[in-house]
Amino acid sequence: MELTGVQIRYLLAIQELWEAHESLRSVELSRRLGVSKPSVHRVLAQLEERGLLERTPYGAARLTQIGEETAPRCAASYRHLTVCLTERLALCPETARRAALALMTQLDREELERVP
Repeated sequence: MELTGVQIRYLLAIQELWEAHESLRSVELSRRLGVSKPSVHRVLAQLEERGLLERTPYGAARLTQIGEETAPRCAASYRHLTVCLTERLALCPETARRAALALMTQLDREELERVP
């Protein structure tokens, strides 16, 4: 499943909240990501269309089965790429995070898994 950089960024934040057993509310994502609530609603709708999450009428969301499989895999790839870029290319952490996100939008799952 190909995701945009923005969708991956949101999915990573959702995964963090999910792991911490915090509620997945638009206001929390807005605060965590530093974006407006309309932006959160737009991207959550995109993730819902892809079958990664479900939203309730009261603004909360939860990962679907597909989301529960995809989000941790996405987070693991992101962490691995960030470490590789930081250690092997001596990129500063912020640059490594941005580059990891960009790579994740360009490489398919098999290519990501081959990154040493």
